[in-house]
Amino acid sequence: MRFVMYTDKTVAQAMSAINARLHTPAGRGRPQLDGWVEKNGRFALSVTTEVRWRLRRRTTLQGRAERKDGVTVVEGTVPGGASREGQAVVFGALALVAVLAMISGNAILAIVALAAGAGFFIPLQGDYANSEILLSELQKTLKAQFTPPRREGKAAAPRAASRPADKERTKP
Repeated sequence: MRFVMYTDKTVAQAMSAINARLHTPAGRGRPQLDGWVEKNGRFALSVTTEVRWRLRRRTTLQGRAERKDGVTVVEGTVPGGASREGQAVVFGALALVAVLAMISGNAILAIVALAAGAGFFIPLQGDYANSEILLSELQKTLKAQFTPPRREGKAAAPRAASRPADKERTKP
């Protein structure tokens, strides 16, 4: 999943904040993050969580921060996984493949399809939960938003256009 965030921090301040967050120990509601930061604005964050049955999944977010028009733009990618509904679709399709393979007499393909369904569970569920954690932590760390900030020139234009109308109303 691709993402774009906007922050008022400079690239150096953003990299410093990410580096400080990487060195913050895990606490209540804050998972331990691993990763690296480069001075040029590239960085990676990763988190490992338990998905189920003591099986763990590590998900890595990779990104780059650049300064554009007075705002730092943070772009990157993170595996998105699948929600419960998405997982149901994937597992349903694999079960259908397994049934059709059994009907056609190909038991090996049916077993492979069922094993693939079981094997997909951990990455799909783990990445879905971990991507939300990583995006949330990055947003908190950088005090970033997913929407671009309003520009002063764009905000001032409607006000200037409305002033003559206000003056006309005051005339008798």
